[in-house]
Amino acid sequence: MRRATVMERRFVWAVALLAGVASVGSSVHPTGVGFPDVLLRFGFAVVVTLAAGRSRRSTWLVLAGGAAVLNPGGIWMASALVALAVAVASTFFDRRKYLGAVVALFAVPALMRADTFGFTGASALCVWAVVLPVLVSGYRVASRRSRQQMQQVAMVLFLVVLGGSLLLGLAVMLSWGDLQAGSKSAESGLASLRSGQGPEAAVELSDAADSLGSAHDTLDAWWVAPARLVPLVAQQAEAMKVLTGQGQEIASVGSAAASKADYRKLRYDAGQVDIDRLRALQDPLADTSAAIDRAAGQFAEVSSPWLVGPVAAQLARVSDEVDRIAPQAELAAAGASVAPGLLGGDGTRHYFVAFTTEAESRGLNGFMGNWAELTAENGKLTLSRSGRVAELNEAPGGDQRVVTAPDDYRVNYDRFKPGTHLQDVTVSPDLPSVAQVIGELYPQMGGEAIDGVIVVDPYGLQALLNFTGPISVDGSPESLTADNAADILVRRQYVEFANRGERADFLDQASRKTFEKLTAGDIPGPERIGSVLGPAVQDGHLMFSAARPDEEAFLTQLGASGAFPRAEPDRDFFALTSQNSANNKIDVFLHRTVRYEATYDPGSGRIASQATITLRNDAPASGLPAAVIGSNDRGLPPGTNRLLLSFYTPLDLVDSQVDGTHEGFESQTELGYRVYRRYIGIPAGGTVTVNLDLSGTLDSGSDYQLSVGVQPMVNADTLDIAVHPTDGWVAVDSSVFHPDVDRRRVSLLMQPGHDIDASARFRPR
Repeated sequence: MRRATVMERRFVWAVALLAGVASVGSSVHPTGVGFPDVLLRFGFAVVVTLAAGRSRRSTWLVLAGGAAVLNPGGIWMASALVALAVAVASTFFDRRKYLGAVVALFAVPALMRADTFGFTGASALCVWAVVLPVLVSGYRVASRRSRQQMQQVAMVLFLVVLGGSLLLGLAVMLSWGDLQAGSKSAESGLASLRSGQGPEAAVELSDAADSLGSAHDTLDAWWVAPARLVPLVAQQAEAMKVLTGQGQEIASVGSAAASKADYRKLRYDAGQVDIDRLRALQDPLADTSAAIDRAAGQFAEVSSPWLVGPVAAQLARVSDEVDRIAPQAELAAAGASVAPGLLGGDGTRHYFVAFTTEAESRGLNGFMGNWAELTAENGKLTLSRSGRVAELNEAPGGDQRVVTAPDDYRVNYDRFKPGTHLQDVTVSPDLPSVAQVIGELYPQMGGEAIDGVIVVDPYGLQALLNFTGPISVDGSPESLTADNAADILVRRQYVEFANRGERADFLDQASRKTFEKLTAGDIPGPERIGSVLGPAVQDGHLMFSAARPDEEAFLTQLGASGAFPRAEPDRDFFALTSQNSANNKIDVFLHRTVRYEATYDPGSGRIASQATITLRNDAPASGLPAAVIGSNDRGLPPGTNRLLLSFYTPLDLVDSQVDGTHEGFESQTELGYRVYRRYIGIPAGGTVTVNLDLSGTLDSGSDYQLSVGVQPMVNADTLDIAVHPTDGWVAVDSSVFHPDVDRRRVSLLMQPGHDIDASARFRPR
């Protein structure tokens, strides 16, 4: 074989440098560290290209063929095919160094973008298997002097690898005590913070910051830098540096927040919240939330399948803790940001309070019989007005009141005339829509322009009595307490107060006196409020919708806004609502069961389902007041439950039956869904069964997702749901759903008090 000319050698070097530049932009991360990765990608491509300029032609075929096989496609597949064409063509000519370099120029950048597959490192092993023949052949045919130079370079690289590994090991040994102490103090501090022990948390987190900071200084020292040049070792070094650095930052800002923002001191005393103290929470909580978000991002960046067991386990544990507290920190920061405004710190606020009862159901939860106006000014809450809803209906100008928005509400519910029958304004299952309508109507009825709507039903009122203590109501031998209020307000009052006027006075006193005590008394701090009111908020018994977008966003994040679940193209959904249309309190006897059975094709997203709705009316035909089992002169037999049934779904209605007879349903759209409606009459002690056949297509593919909107009712609905994939598919994972033994079906049976989300993942069998 002839010796290469100077021009050829220069050409090979130029091509090698060009291959290095073309490989820099690949996604290969041998160390997981920015500049070292760039350097190693460049160096790898240069070395392989130089070796190809010396190696035998057979190795060019291996190199180019491997690049074509391993590449996922696109422009780099074309590059690999060019390399293969040059390698094949070279077999017909005398061997030339520059041809091997040209093959490598097109093959190596394509190899650097090889598709990942199989176990961790499988694609890397295949790449090395492809380039190794080139490297070995290039070494063997090299001159003695060139081999010596290669050996010297290899020795330097070996020393860098050995030195970097030893230096990282030394850094870990020196920082181990600080790591242990910092981790222990951080865990203790976070536990204290969650339990509301601010001063203790501040001290423990400060200790954690000191220890983790010391460990970080050691692991990030200049003399540890060689470790970041060594593949596999660099990932460990970077992960430990990030763990200690971000841990120090979280502990530091957490300590500051705990010392400056002791939320246990944030109380509602004598009807007043200290707005200045509330505002003092804003910056510390915002800093803490931001630090946690940064840490979550950093942890995600350094997460790598190449981490060794102890490092991977520690990173996973800390990442899980950060992911768990991140929503809490974000919620606390958002709450501190909007709370001063909600409480009148930026000007007087007026809120409409709707007192509802599920004894007479409406789409949101229940009929509104009483109302109040709550005023907030610089942290002081005052019950400025209250009364029966009839007083607002009878205000002057009743025939001139208009509702202009939202469009969904007007189209679906104008027929119920909320402008003259405000008690029916809660017909929509979406509180933001209801709040917008009340916001338009209340000023037309003589009220103030309002900044939000609060909805409280008997179960919510009962929860509030934990803070007020018992409420005595004139004419009632029994005080309302946190144990009996819901039962009295939902059931017993309609028997004990047969006279409508007496009953209205009872409801007015119960709601007004509760809020008067709330606005004048003391309420414990946020932790106690959350534990007591959380279940009532989650189940839709206490709701609050605000007019300002940032405040509404916070209330939605809190789960308190009463917003109906929004439609998503990749998610199946259904919700059942019923509206009492006999103006009685018979819904205490109503029991609803929904059997939802779906057949889903994960390959196409097609779904066919049947909803079987069973409505059981346990009301007697006699023995109870007309207010409970009568029909307000509508001529229905006593004990009859007449309701407007609405079924929300993204699917098309194919067929509908009521007790086995084909019956038509009114079809409308609302809140992004199709809604099918029909009036249903259920006799005393009777049962009616409704069957709806539905079909459609979802965008979810192999992941089936189902949300269910749950209407607050006196008796919780029973949901019996089953999802079958089409033939050839089985369930491999599920949330909330329970897979059958053969995984050919997922199902659930429950009586939820609030909206639910369930999902299942299918794969070909």
